[in-house]
Amino acid sequence: METPSLRFGIEVPFWCSFRDPTGINVHTTFRFPPLTTLYGLVANALDMRQDDYSLRRDLRFAVGIVRPGELVETYSKIMKVREAKTPEEAAKPGNVFISTSVIKQKLIAPSYQAFILARYETLDKVAAALKAPARPLYLGESDDVVDIIDIAIGQAEPVEIDTLHSAIPFTGSEAPRDTAAAMVNLPYNFMRRGRSDWALQRRLYSYNPGGGVLRIDRKINAYLINGSHVVFEPPIENQEA
Repeated sequence: METPSLRFGIEVPFWCSFRDPTGINVHTTFRFPPLTTLYGLVANALDMRQDDYSLRRDLRFAVGIVRPGELVETYSKIMKVREAKTPEEAAKPGNVFISTSVIKQKLIAPSYQAFILARYETLDKVAAALKAPARPLYLGESDDVVDIIDIAIGQAEPVEIDTLHSAIPFTGSEAPRDTAAAMVNLPYNFMRRGRSDWALQRRLYSYNPGGGVLRIDRKINAYLINGSHVVFEPPIENQEA
């Protein structure tokens, strides 16, 4: 049975970074946007408030690398104002700033293809918002501008296939075949544990770091969408830890 789906292209004209939240002074980047980042992009377009995950269970994402971009590292020295505890301490020279060094990875001009599985009414609202977003859209950090292209609602046809155009949830029962493959522990959701306390949920994904097709050694359940074979994330059952 065919299912409504939304596909759109993501073009990064300059650079972007998808920081692994476990890093402190070295900010490594995922090679493609985590599902939490894709949800944030949609929520921003819809003018939803920050940390509003009310729509998360209604959307199932898939994403593939079209062009991986160039991975570079930048070195920054961050200066923070130091709050003096006494007037005497504030009067001492050189006691105003605290500095720290940070290495950041960035991706220069990558391109991605994203897909969403949901009810038609929801997809229609998301598509309209991506075409005319309520706020400027970015991907990753707030100054990483992004272009959303080729937005289209169509049908996702179930297929069994061994060539994929998206990253796929890792199950341990499939192996790459005749293609480069990598694995990543990708964030896909935040669960509220308290008023301002959130738990990060992750899932292992397999993907082709060079972009294009990921070939595996057996056929798995996927969807055919406009010539692309994609695997969507499993449904999210719970929102609270």
